[in-house]
Amino acid sequence: MYDRRRNPRFECPPQHEYVVELADHSAVAQLSNLSRDGIAFVSSKDFHPEEIYQFLLKGPHVHSAVACEARISWTKALHPSRFSYGAKITKIDPQAKTDILDFLYQDWKEKITASFKPSL
Repeated sequence: MYDRRRNPRFECPPQHEYVVELADHSAVAQLSNLSRDGIAFVSSKDFHPEEIYQFLLKGPHVHSAVACEARISWTKALHPSRFSYGAKITKIDPQAKTDILDFLYQDWKEKITASFKPSL
């Protein structure tokens, strides 16, 4: 299947807690993946397509929350009260984004490398 994304998505490792929180602290979501251009997350809050939201990204290696502005691109119902969302990042500190992507890339690289080790 053809992926229309220009940049690879890096999954958030399940052993680490990555959170997307609205800047006003009214909702919390679980970050699923991140790319240079966007984020995907799961939440019970109803976000509206094409709306821009102010988020805080939090993770185990992030010393302070990273402010992020993103426009909701798509939504998918997972359960009557749980949804998956994709959003295009419109504003974020470039260094903070690079730090998060570097961490996720290293985790991805370790998983890929481990899967190619020959069994004896």
